[in-house]
Order: sequence, then structure tokens, then C-alpha cells
Amino acid sequence: HEVAGLPRPVARLGDRGDLVLGFSIDLDQAFASSMFGADDNTIRVNGWGGGVTGVRLQWHGRAGGAGIAPYVAALNLFDRRYVGSVTTNGAGGRVFEPGAGRTIYAGLSVTASAR
Repeated sequence: HEVAGLPRPVARLGDRGDLVLGFSIDLDQAFASSMFGADDNTIRVNGWGGGVTGVRLQWHGRAGGAGIAPYVAALNLFDRRYVGSVTTNGAGGRVFEPGAGRTIYAGLSVTASAR
């Protein structure tokens, strides 16, 4: 008998690397196995298969004495279908919510210098 709502195993792998001209890249790969969505182990929720991939490209520089780092990133890069969350013993057998599709976003990190 397995505990519902707990995938085993779960793995997350990441790597960060410096490129050229102040650029860096972060890669992230997450995996989760199948699990049960009901305490009586009658509803099986599929695992993530090939997993979910994220990537972030960032540039590091300085402007006016502050550190700046604009970036662009993608979550679920390959737009895979996966389970985003499981509600154990959900009403009518509805126990999981799908994960988000590919999401692309950008931003800017600013670090002020101490004086």
C-alpha cells in the first residue's frame, strides 16, 4: 500500500554555466514518478515521463555603480503535458491539475552597491 499524493522517486537536476561577454545560462530538468491520487490506491496519476525543462539566459554587467542582470527564461521549454498538483481524494475522482504549458518571461535584477 502506497501513501497517496507522494511520487517516488522525484529528481531535479540543474547546471549553471558562464558563456562569453558576461552571459550565463541555467538549465533545469525536473522529474516525478507516478503516484496514487486516492488513499485506497485506486486512482493512479501518471508521472512526468521525460520531465519538465527550464532554461534561463542572463547577462551580468554594471550601470551607474549598480550591478544589473537582465534575463529571459522559459519554463516547460518543450511544452510537455504534466501533472502540476495532486489533490488526494478529490471529489468525483478529480485528483490532479495539469501543469502550465510553455511560459516565457523576462526580467531585470539590480544590485545596489554599498557605499
